Amino acid sequence: MREEVVEGLRLAVPDTVYPPAEDSALMVRVLGQVDLRGKSVLDIGTGTGVLAIAAALSGARSVVATDINPVSREAVEINSARYGVVIEFRLGDLFEPVIGESFDVVLFNPPYLPEEPNPDDAATLAWAGGLPRGRRLIDRFLAELREHLSPRGVALLLQAENNGLEETLARAAAAGLWAVPCESTRVAFDELWVLEITRF
Repeated sequence: MREEVVEGLRLAVPDTVYPPAEDSALMVRVLGQVDLRGKSVLDIGTGTGVLAIAAALSGARSVVATDINPVSREAVEINSARYGVVIEFRLGDLFEPVIGESFDVVLFNPPYLPEEPNPDDAATLAWAGGLPRGRRLIDRFLAELREHLSPRGVALLLQAENNGLEETLARAAAAGLWAVPCESTRVAFDELWVLEITRF
């Protein structure tokens, strides 16, 4: 198990768990601009738990972190204990672990690279967003988000510019959501964006 530091947070990273990088750092920075005090937070695809921990440290009332990778539970337990915060981990795909629940803040740093995941390599599920445009989970998230977002809630979604910003805005609108690109960072292969999403 190795360690990574993201925006001042030192995190244990087990094998097969997505190591936080520029995308995670961008999400943490944008999350720091959201008033989380007393809010309920859902972090989908939590990986090491970096966003969940950042939310808890910023005063969230409760934080639920989900991931399809069972090894993520170990990472979340180690890292949340290190920072003395309580994170409820639930195993499952996208919104499946929170059926019937809604949250004030929903966070998602999805797999967005335009490649198909290798069924024999669980680690690829964390970054391979499917062909042709890496939207395999982005589109599902947008279709299901509204029913899990409280009326005045906000979601933060990360995506690459090559995934298609205009398509995301259009799909969000079709789902009764208002999406606004709010911050970006340039990486070697693309421009990464965080979109702030609210209900109409």
